[in-house]
Amino acid sequence: MLHELFHRIQSDLGLNIAAGPARAGNEHLDTFEGRVWLRLEWRALARALAQSGENRKRALSDAAAFRLMRRSQFANAAENERVEEIREGLAQYTGTVATATSHPEAVASALEQLAVALAARSRAGKYRGFAGGHQ
Repeated sequence: MLHELFHRIQSDLGLNIAAGPARAGNEHLDTFEGRVWLRLEWRALARALAQSGENRKRALSDAAAFRLMRRSQFANAAENERVEEIREGLAQYTGTVATATSHPEAVASALEQLAVALAARSRAGKYRGFAGGHQ
């Protein structure tokens, strides 16, 4: 519910993204290459959440490298994904963090969301849930 409430104040926060589905600009995530790089990034992020110290740094470095590789292969991918990250990712983050009673609970929730997204992406022909968006 907090995810949806965040949408109500996004424009007040200066995070108003142009109307219309951003998903139309992210069709690269429906390609084999796009899905592979996205899944690799998500898996590295899950590793980073579960690690600490140097292991976390390595996992985050891997995630950033996978994202950079994906975005380098598709025209306008960085900007199109950024729109969706602001529109849906910030709302999902807000809902996750604001409802958690502790940092470990927020991390556990994020790990669960990544696991669900990875499972959904393996079943779906079209991408679902990129940046925490609506399913």
